[in-house]
Amino acid sequence: MTGKWNYLPLTPQEQKIETALARRYASCPPVSELLVQRGVTSVEDAERFFNPRLKYLHDPFLMPDMQKAVDRLNRAMGAKEKIMVYGDYDVDGTTAVALVYKYLSNFYSNIDYFIPTRYEEGYGISSDIIDDFAGQGVKLVIILDCGIKANEEIAHAREHGIDFIICDHHVPDQELPEAVAILNPKMPGSTYPCPHLSGCGVGYKLMQAFAISNGIQQNELEGMLDLVAVSIAADIVPMVDENRIMAFYGLRRLNTNPNMGLRAIIRICNLSNREITISDVIFKIGPRINASGRMQSGKEAVDLLVSRDVADAYERAKAELAQAEDQLTIVRDGVSAANAQSSNTLVRSTVTGVVLEVPVKVGSSVIQANTFNDGTTVAKVADMTDLLFKGKVDETEVDLLSEGMNVRISVGAVSGSDYEAVIEKIAPMATDENGTNTFEVKAALRGADSAKLRAGYSANATVILERADSVMALPESVVEYVADSAFVYVLKSEQPTQQFERTAIKTGVSDGINVQLLSPEFKPETRLRGSEAKK
Repeated sequence: MTGKWNYLPLTPQEQKIETALARRYASCPPVSELLVQRGVTSVEDAERFFNPRLKYLHDPFLMPDMQKAVDRLNRAMGAKEKIMVYGDYDVDGTTAVALVYKYLSNFYSNIDYFIPTRYEEGYGISSDIIDDFAGQGVKLVIILDCGIKANEEIAHAREHGIDFIICDHHVPDQELPEAVAILNPKMPGSTYPCPHLSGCGVGYKLMQAFAISNGIQQNELEGMLDLVAVSIAADIVPMVDENRIMAFYGLRRLNTNPNMGLRAIIRICNLSNREITISDVIFKIGPRINASGRMQSGKEAVDLLVSRDVADAYERAKAELAQAEDQLTIVRDGVSAANAQSSNTLVRSTVTGVVLEVPVKVGSSVIQANTFNDGTTVAKVADMTDLLFKGKVDETEVDLLSEGMNVRISVGAVSGSDYEAVIEKIAPMATDENGTNTFEVKAALRGADSAKLRAGYSANATVILERADSVMALPESVVEYVADSAFVYVLKSEQPTQQFERTAIKTGVSDGINVQLLSPEFKPETRLRGSEAKK
């Protein structure tokens, strides 16, 4: 399959805009058309596109609930309440937590941060974590890059007297959590000019509003735009509007005076002596931050990003690199270098049965199943008391079957075998076999002799849809079928030649060889062309 871009011609209105832009950018005529296709509608917009300025960032108070969020944050700090900064374990979440925690730490000490572990706590927030926060005396949680769908959990937090400020960029459900404030540019009815912010970007807007409300110069906050740029690139949000501005200044920061933790990662990535690009962030810096959340806990990534010591940051970055390399090894080889040592482990089967296969050899390395690897199969064991028949049925007959129907199973390799079974599943979708649509049917055997049966035997299933005993029957070969009618030829005389009379009959159940005769009644001595009636 191949694909290509379809470039639509400009509309008459767009052509007028393109002409105006072309006058300003005559040295490169194609640029004006591309600008129009990108949504640039004026020379002023084009100037902003080519010359991003921090003054073009939108007023953070244009975002619904921003004033509520700032008021609650100021009240918490004034009352010396404990604040917890909470975020997802991916790049967007960890950079968001690092930015908000590090910035607020300049003004407030009773603050901490928390990143859930990927495999133990999982995505988002849980009631157990909230219970733990309540035990710590937390009164306000700023949750970043998640929380927009945590309705039950935030209701549980309110019972403990814990308020939430949600900073998220995921599409909300119809029912919203009972948070003090919900900062999300994708909220229904939101008129915020840039709906494409990353989770870290929403956190930056909250800190921007906090600084404005308290009359704080934003120089230090603007110095954290490298974290926002990393989140924008790693989370693949559209790099337009203020995302483009923040990415521009964040990238400049990465190349001149980056965050201490990012500086260590840059050194580890061998990017110190070259210009760092967005591609470098996506494919080199971002994955090393992500490795922490995927291997262990994203908290380690935040520890790195909030570090204020060069040597400490470098050591943490080396640890992040080691984790990333371990992750690669697991994906590639199935086992990490750290866990490749030999050990004596007792392996027990979850069922009692017959060992079918032991695919590993003595001395081979084996691992448990994890996110990146299915694990090593050390043995295949069959529970012979729980046998399953799998067969195929033609599409013309599948409607005659139903789950729970009794069937008889005969195994060719076992003489005289006749086992009862019950249909457990009929495949909802057909498979094409040599131009014929068939459906897989599974039936569970009941009371089978496990001593005689072996896994993998071929077998036939017989389904009795109708049954008739002790009835008059005719060979199918003597019956003439015409449309919906059936006929036989009854012998009337033999001399001088045999003469037969065509007689209409009604038939019943057929087993493929004989068919039940419902009417008329024939005497046992009645002779038919081709055979005779029999009982």
